[in-house]
Amino acid sequence: MLKPILQTCVVSCFMLASFSGFANSSPPVAKVNDKTLTQKDYDDYIAIRAEQVRDTKPVDPKVIIEGMVNRELVVQDALKQGVDKTEDFAKKLDAIRGSMLAEIAVRQYVDKHPIDDAALKKRYDEIIPQVQMPKEYKVRHILVDTEDAAKAISADLDAGKKFADLAKAQSKDDESKEKGGDLDWVTVEAVAFGGELAAMEKGKHTLTKTKFGWHVVMLDDTRDSPAPPFESVKNNLKTMMQSELLQKYIGELRKSAKVEVLKKDEEKPAESKEPEKTEAPAK
Repeated sequence: MLKPILQTCVVSCFMLASFSGFANSSPPVAKVNDKTLTQKDYDDYIAIRAEQVRDTKPVDPKVIIEGMVNRELVVQDALKQGVDKTEDFAKKLDAIRGSMLAEIAVRQYVDKHPIDDAALKKRYDEIIPQVQMPKEYKVRHILVDTEDAAKAISADLDAGKKFADLAKAQSKDDESKEKGGDLDWVTVEAVAFGGELAAMEKGKHTLTKTKFGWHVVMLDDTRDSPAPPFESVKNNLKTMMQSELLQKYIGELRKSAKVEVLKKDEEKPAESKEPEKTEAPAK
């Protein structure tokens, strides 16, 4: 949720660092003309690169230093050309400043209003009873090539033969046949023949065709899906609650501010009509 703002500010800090003139006691790693690049610059460069590239693999230090040197050469050339004096630079710098201020203000507000595990568990306990969990079905199936083969298996089941024995002997589904055709608990979305499950009776079997072939499906039981455990959704809950917290923060600011939207909705352009065709004058 906060990443777009954070990424902007990270890049911004990276850019602004090139123009800082503060003394740095960090050990030097390279020198470009009169500018010394330090170990601190090196560490910052790696941190920013990891954020931008999203890669945690170690990089050859020579490659890092080469990148730092190349960037510094471009920065020095930009300063020589007076890019920092241009209107475009001033606008971008102002936008960067605004993003950094907003990011820091948001972080401070979030830090002053921490969301602990107790608050997350309370919200979890409030939400879970309201969530309608999908049905799950305990099913077995036997996959064959033809309708005739499926009908023959159905007849064998009616005659009292065991489903597991028939699955091991005849099913084309290598993954489930060794388990007697057992697919365990599934939802309708999880299997190709899911559309048949809701109408089936426990202990009964049916035949159905999918792109994989013909299935003999046995429904053993049904249940409501268990609710996801707290730990598995805790981070999602925190993101949701932080979003609510930020909405509250913005709401508080708007209450004490005078906001006037000056830009009006632009009228939609009238639909263009094709010009009427006219006959060419007779010659």
